[in-house]
Amino acid sequence: MLKVLIIPILVSFFSSSVFAVDIQDIVTGESDQQACRLKPVNQNLNSLGAISASVITANQCSKITRTETGKSSFYGKGDGTHGQKSFCGSTFIASKMTLALPQGKVARPGTKPTAGQVACGTMVRLTNPKNGKTVYATVTDTGGFAKYGRMADVSYGVALNLGFVSAGHTTLKMEICGG
Repeated sequence: MLKVLIIPILVSFFSSSVFAVDIQDIVTGESDQQACRLKPVNQNLNSLGAISASVITANQCSKITRTETGKSSFYGKGDGTHGQKSFCGSTFIASKMTLALPQGKVARPGTKPTAGQVACGTMVRLTNPKNGKTVYATVTDTGGFAKYGRMADVSYGVALNLGFVSAGHTTLKMEICGG
């Protein structure tokens, strides 16, 4: 299984360590937010508190096909969507790194995307310009939130990692990865 090294920026006053995450989890959006599937190389460090880390990956998003900036909110926490089937066919898990785009912006599974659409499973890079935090997430769903002026709805896990859960919404930069 491929591994990616995580270099901690802030760990604690007393220790510094290296963490690993399965690259397949990043590519497929199967990351578990609660543990971030970060596995300390030194198993004695499991009880560390908050870790701010940068993921080093080669060609994580080698080609940006489109960039948008707009309002976003999150779903999956107390709204009944956790465990439901997504547009793309997977079960929505609120802690995973996923997002929904407006209806009509995601091609039906098994069909070729038309102009302005992306395929199910497309990787996107999301950045919160207010704090500079960036994550990768996978398109798995659609929603009717464009009528409220939102560019995307992200999972609770994405919102937590981008630091806007308490606000409920924020402006995000979304880069569609391709190639």
